[in-house]
Amino acid sequence: MVRQWIRRVLHALLSFVSLVSALLQIPGPPPERLILEHVTVIDGTGRPPVPGQSIVIEGDRIVRVASASAVGPGERGRRIDLRGRYVMPGLIDMHAHMAFGPVQMTSVNGAPAARLMFDARVGRDFARELLQWGVTTVRNPAGPTKEAVAIRDAIRRGELPGPRIITAGEVIDQMPFEGLAATVRSVEDVRAEVNRQADAGVDFIKLYAGLTPPLVKAGIDAAHARGLQTVGHLWLTDWKTAADLGIDGIVHALPLSDRQLPESARATYMKGIAGTQAMFQWFEHADIAGAEMTAAARAMAERGVSFDPTLVTVEAMFFGDESRFTAQPSLARVTRVLVENWAAFTQSMGWTADDYRRAKLQFPKALELVGRLHRAGVRIVAGTDLAMPWVIPGEGLHRELELLVRAGLSPLEAIAAATGNAARALRLEHEVGTIAAGRRADLVILSRNPSTDVTATRAIVAVMQGGTWLRR
Repeated sequence: MVRQWIRRVLHALLSFVSLVSALLQIPGPPPERLILEHVTVIDGTGRPPVPGQSIVIEGDRIVRVASASAVGPGERGRRIDLRGRYVMPGLIDMHAHMAFGPVQMTSVNGAPAARLMFDARVGRDFARELLQWGVTTVRNPAGPTKEAVAIRDAIRRGELPGPRIITAGEVIDQMPFEGLAATVRSVEDVRAEVNRQADAGVDFIKLYAGLTPPLVKAGIDAAHARGLQTVGHLWLTDWKTAADLGIDGIVHALPLSDRQLPESARATYMKGIAGTQAMFQWFEHADIAGAEMTAAARAMAERGVSFDPTLVTVEAMFFGDESRFTAQPSLARVTRVLVENWAAFTQSMGWTADDYRRAKLQFPKALELVGRLHRAGVRIVAGTDLAMPWVIPGEGLHRELELLVRAGLSPLEAIAAATGNAARALRLEHEVGTIAAGRRADLVILSRNPSTDVTATRAIVAVMQGGTWLRR
């Protein structure tokens, strides 16, 4: 027994030394050929983990995934024994604002309006933190167009370490929001703005809450004509209508539109709207299992519309009067100018204690909504709405996975929402999101099994991006 115990300890030490030895060789160019052996693979498709595997990496690509016994000692490559470890694809945050800064209140023609004050430090800090938490790709869903394209390109050129960015420019909306929104009034305005952003080099178009169905249709058609996808944060256009018009993705588990409520509740809801309190007031009137939401779910599923619920930011908003958000230690990792701004400007600014009480009662309905969409066949993807108050870069995505499990997804389905499903929604499924031959070698190595406990996605031992270990 003692000898067996000694052998197990020696083997564990040798495995640890092998991994540390590999990590100490970074940063630098990826090795010519690397073999990660005896690892349990969670491939990002939602399929069960496969133990005893070897992953062969050349340059920035995975070239082979096979049983460890099939990748024998004669196979060329530097080997790292990962016995007892788990590996999943690099994570994808589908809602990370990388070109952001503090928000200030201002006025336009005497009416209150907001202004985004871009701060380059925010994106640089986000990029570093995201990598630390295994996030190797992000979808940036809005920001000033020039700056959003610039940070994407800086990372692509290797001038700035950070996750690969797929970016939108300014949101397109009827309401003014200086620095964040391109304000439109007509179908012609929408088409012109889509073409302006396409010419500037964006990867997709973000359509916003104040657009009516004709304006949403104009945005979708103009974007598709330029080969760009469209994502909607919607209000005046309901989800079913947007799906029928051909939108590619919908964000936020906050439906808001009165057309998605039972007809008998619509007038009362509209009459009672008071600012951002509408975000919980909608749930007070909603029938999540009713005909309206069932029709929306069916249309989204049939038309392949992805859904990014950002539950982590809904939670932070509805519980935003609690110190577990406003005084969490993780705020030390967020750019100070942003944290100071959150203390003064939040989405729940002006809410009373009773508003928070009512909002917290509705959070289970937001979870129920996501669960029903998932069971209806809607492709769920994982995003955080990073840059919104109290959402922590990187760590927030792991919290989103935990909330998706609370909503009814299995741990493996939640992981797929941040890997394989997200890659398909981005049309990058042949590049990232799964562990398979030909994919980029974006990997996260874990010390615990996340297929049985999704919180294990936080137990990160090492992160690889494009075949190169990242220093942590």
